[in-house]
Amino acid sequence: MTPRVSVILPVRDGERFLREALQSVLAQTLDDFELLVVDDGSTDGTAAILDEVQDDRLRVLRQGPLGLVAALNLGIAEARTPYLARMDADDVSLPERLERQVAYLEECARVALVVPGVETIGRDATVALPGDDAALRRRLLLRNPFTHGSVVVRADAVARGGGYRT
Repeated sequence: MTPRVSVILPVRDGERFLREALQSVLAQTLDDFELLVVDDGSTDGTAAILDEVQDDRLRVLRQGPLGLVAALNLGIAEARTPYLARMDADDVSLPERLERQVAYLEECARVALVVPGVETIGRDATVALPGDDAALRRRLLLRNPFTHGSVVVRADAVARGGGYRT
């Protein structure tokens, strides 16, 4: 049976945070997914961490190093689902992330992309995406307000756009 969503996680030399990122995906309340980890020529302990994971939902794809765009396009080409979720090797997803984003896309046929609020955890600050429409529109004038590693998008929309370009 085809899973409902493909999580595409590109990584290069991501051993520092990769375990936690993988655990957060594998612990999702929506468990009907495939996790496509694209190892883009890692030279650290990334491959060993991926080899430790015993879960049928995980597929490891190896390439490169060819870069992020090539890694994302490989993940898209290998995905078997109507929805594509992005995640980076230094991200942690809350347990209901996929369930909530996929449910929204299934309820709203006109919507192609869902972006949750995020918190950036670092030495300097914690920043949240603006929650109301007016604040989001103001940010759109200045820059892309979406955190790329948190989106879920319809696979057919990505195909119509031609995937990622350099």
